[in-house]
Amino acid sequence: MQARAISFAYRTAMAVQGKQVAYRRGDQVTEPMRALAGRTQDILDTEFGALTKDTKDWIFTTADLVWGDHTAITPAAGDVIQYGADRYEVFDPSGQGCHYYPDPDRRYIRIHTQI
Repeated sequence: MQARAISFAYRTAMAVQGKQVAYRRGDQVTEPMRALAGRTQDILDTEFGALTKDTKDWIFTTADLVWGDHTAITPAAGDVIQYGADRYEVFDPSGQGCHYYPDPDRRYIRIHTQI
């Protein structure tokens, strides 16, 4: 039941607020697809105190995140998400990976990027 509710919420948000983006790795590029723009705020402890760092996240349906030959894409640091003229580089902000699955069925994937 919870997984269905989460999936419904993502589908609705994607339909209403999704942006047309392309995913790039080197010379490879996907067809345009819809993704949700999000944000993650990391708190970093430094010798000067706590600092916050905001990252731009993108949420895709895992079924859409494929190359032209339908091979699934596993996000990697250095890949690029292109939104209009803006390019967002995939990166690992905290040493725990550059992406994760926010739903129990892994129908969606959230990817961390920086401008």
